[in-house]
Amino acid sequence: FYYSTFNRDGTYSLRHISLPSCKDSLITNFKAPPKSLLYVTDIAVDDKDNVYWCGSIFMYGPPVDTSIRCIGSVDKTTGEIKVLTELPNLSNSLVWSPDSILYSAGRGFEAYDLKTDSLRVFIDWSNSGSNRNIAAGDLTFKDGDLLITLFDNEIARVVLDSTPIQYDYLVKGPNLEQDYSMVGAVTHVIDCDSNQIYVITSSVQTRTSFLNIMDFATGVLTPVCTLSGIATGAATPTES
Repeated sequence: FYYSTFNRDGTYSLRHISLPSCKDSLITNFKAPPKSLLYVTDIAVDDKDNVYWCGSIFMYGPPVDTSIRCIGSVDKTTGEIKVLTELPNLSNSLVWSPDSILYSAGRGFEAYDLKTDSLRVFIDWSNSGSNRNIAAGDLTFKDGDLLITLFDNEIARVVLDSTPIQYDYLVKGPNLEQDYSMVGAVTHVIDCDSNQIYVITSSVQTRTSFLNIMDFATGVLTPVCTLSGIATGAATPTES
């Protein structure tokens, strides 16, 4: 599957890791627009292997410095990016669904329809007074349910047909090592009858990241691969 990394020079890369061998390879480097800084907080992949990203772009003036929070796409050959839509809040979680919708989450929850080029904002948690519903770094589908990793090391099911949107809290993750946080959750299809949730843990302080198998019943993480640098997100074409 694919994952994104933050590099020492301030740039971001798209990488691929093969399972179970853990063979890691560089796909491309994200290219920021001229006179700007790019921040990639998560990625998503569709069934045609197109890669999308969420994050922000800081653009230097003149006349003034500006920034946008957005969802975009990236060319895997050239690294060139394209902004698809702007967001009201910074998103750190992204996933593609088979109906061509990109769901994103951070301090809010949004859905961008690739077919109609339209954005739906479900909810904004910014003024809720609690961090519990703030996304920690990823969205993924498992057995038809849309799951989200949350700020307090939890995984919840997103109830999309509720008004307002609600989360059903499913599992509390383990106490992670100091300075580590859950930045990604990916469902990898093993065969027609089984799948496995992988969780990426990353530390900015130590600049290390790990791919872990997650026991969904207990929340226990077991490391299986070491990733390159500071991972910021992950995705696979089979997670939807």
